[in-house]
Amino acid sequence: MILEVDILEKQHREEMKRVKADMVLEIDVLEKQHRQEMNQARADMAAEVDVLEKQHRQEMEQARASADEIIQKKDNAIREKEDIIKKLSERLRDLGVSDSDIPI
Repeated sequence: MILEVDILEKQHREEMKRVKADMVLEIDVLEKQHRQEMNQARADMAAEVDVLEKQHRQEMEQARASADEIIQKKDNAIREKEDIIKKLSERLRDLGVSDSDIPI
């Protein structure tokens, strides 16, 4: 009976060693898988950030182009008004009216 108990205990210890070894291997596999998933997630996030940065740069370039166009239109309008004022001043001088005679 004691011999049977010793044999069963020895078998149990060996079985527990195998179970622990299997668990260590399974943990290693899971850790590798987790690292791969995390690396892939990092790569995906980096790619998404690149896309968003490119999109942002394009939007900013478009906004600058729109602002430049608006500024150009306003500059042209100012030049046109200055030309009109200049022509009116010349016309008034031709009529004998000086700039100082015109109330502002």
